[in-house]
Amino acid sequence: MSNRHHPSGSEAGPARGLPGEGPAALDRTAFLALLDRCGGDPARWPAREREAALALTARDETARREADRARALDVLLGEAVATAPVDSATVGRLVSRLHGARPRSAERPLRIGFSRRFAFVGAWTLVMCVALGVGLSIVAPVPATHDTGYGEQELAVVVLGFDPGDLS
Repeated sequence: MSNRHHPSGSEAGPARGLPGEGPAALDRTAFLALLDRCGGDPARWPAREREAALALTARDETARREADRARALDVLLGEAVATAPVDSATVGRLVSRLHGARPRSAERPLRIGFSRRFAFVGAWTLVMCVALGVGLSIVAPVPATHDTGYGEQELAVVVLGFDPGDLS
């Protein structure tokens, strides 16, 4: 939609006759609406409005300028969506690849996952971490009392969400 409006503030509507002109005559507002709908090329305008629109552009300078702007916009839009030229060698190469394409499994199976070496190293690392944790828990000194002054009771309330002393 365009925000072109007639200076009187009226919105674009259907073709309206002007005093002293035939019933198919367009006013400027209806002409601007026609340009918004169909562009600046008269060949794309509806046949029943084309003659009146061409007559309006012949006698009204503002309508003529708006039609020129619409044609310029049509040209810009046409250039923006123009397809890039492709040579026949490129098309032939692409088509031959499509016709000669084989499934990937026929060339080489797709390998998903890890290599055996990577799996072995990962498993070995996991075993060593578990062994280290068990060994440290065996040789670590056990404190004489459970009250180390670090606030285990408060920590348990924060972590568990309730006071473990309430269970007894």
